[in-house]
Amino acid sequence: MSKTPSLDDLARFRKVVDKGSFAAAARDLGIPKSTLSKAIARLEQDLGVRLLERTTRNMRPTETGRIVADHGKTMVDAFDAARRAASDTDGPSGRIRVGCPPGLLDDLLDDVVADFLIDFPKVRIELVAMAGPLDLVRDDVDITIRARSQVEAGASHVVRRLGVSRGILVAAPSLAGTGQLLTPRDLQTVPTLCLPGDSRVWELFDRVGTAHTVDVSPRLVTSDIATLRHAAIRGLGVALLPEHACMPDIAGGQLMRVLPDISTVEGTIYAVFSRDTARASALRAFIDHLARAFAIAPFRR
Repeated sequence: MSKTPSLDDLARFRKVVDKGSFAAAARDLGIPKSTLSKAIARLEQDLGVRLLERTTRNMRPTETGRIVADHGKTMVDAFDAARRAASDTDGPSGRIRVGCPPGLLDDLLDDVVADFLIDFPKVRIELVAMAGPLDLVRDDVDITIRARSQVEAGASHVVRRLGVSRGILVAAPSLAGTGQLLTPRDLQTVPTLCLPGDSRVWELFDRVGTAHTVDVSPRLVTSDIATLRHAAIRGLGVALLPEHACMPDIAGGQLMRVLPDISTVEGTIYAVFSRDTARASALRAFIDHLARAFAIAPFRR
C-alpha cells in the first residue's frame, strides 16, 4: 500500500524532471547526487510506482512519472511559496546563478554584483561567463544577461530590458589625432583590433542610417575586451568596442573616438529569467538591483 510522499522528495523529483539529469538537479539544489538519488528511490517506494527510466547515459520519466510530475507541480509550487514567505521575513536569501557575456561581466557586472552582495548578505551568487548564447535549463542558470540587436521572446521566460549599447571606434590619441581617418574607407589604411565576430567585416552606420561595410585584416583578434582596450591605449590600432567599455578611457583621455558619427547598430541589453524562478525574493531583488544599476550606467535606456 502506498503512503503519502514527502513534499521535499516530490520537489526534488520535479527538479530532476525539469533539469533532465541528476547532476544538474543536484547542483541546482545544492545537495549530493547520492542524496538526490535516495530521495527519488524513497518517493518511488512511497508511491509504489517507477517514476524514472535510467540507462548509463540517459534518464527520462516514465509515463506515470510524467503524470506525477505534472500533478505534483501545484503542491510543490504551493510548498515553495510557503517556504519563501517564511524565509522572506529575514530578507532575501539563497543562491542565484547568473550567466553573462565576458565583456559585460568584466566591465560592468563586477561592481554591480559586489554592491548587491553587500546589500543582501544572505544571498550567494555564482557568475558564469560564457561568450555564446546561454540556455536557462541546459546551462543551469537562474538569469542570463544578453546584448543583442533583437530581443528574443518566449512563453516560458520573462525578458526585462536594461539598456542600449553600440559598438564605437576608438584609438589612442597618437593615432586618432593624426587626421588621416576621415571616412570609413580610411579604416582600411590603419591597423585594427577587434572581437572575433568582427574580425573580417565591420558593418557600420552613420547618423542618418547609411550603411558602411569595411573589410578589415586586424592585427589582434580576441574575445577579451580588456585586452583590446589596452592594445588600443598603447596605440596598436583602431578598436571596435562596446561603448560602455570605452567611456572611462575616453573620459580620461587615454582613448579618442574615431569617426564619431559612425557606430554599429544599437543592441539591447536585457535580462532573461523563467517565470517560475522570478517568484524567488532573492532573484526579484537582484533583477531590481540590475535595473537600478543600468539606469545610472553609461547606457542609453
